[in-house]
Amino acid sequence: MNADPTKKGYIESNGRVRAIKFRNQTSNALAVPLSYLDYTGAKLEVGDEFTELNGKKICTKFELPKRDVKNKQG
Repeated sequence: MNADPTKKGYIESNGRVRAIKFRNQTSNALAVPLSYLDYTGAKLEVGDEFTELNGKKICTKFELPKRDVKNKQG
């Protein structure tokens, strides 16, 4: 949750991370200082990948379901 609840962020209340674009590239990661996750008690290294630490859900990237596109001939 944001320190200022009147501001919007990229982590939704259910833990989903909203992908945002940086220089026209969609993000595929959540970058935070490792100290933000000290409460989990996990020993982390820069570059570790996870969605959960020591049984605590951290985040999940939301991806839109892919639609089945069929060729239409007119």
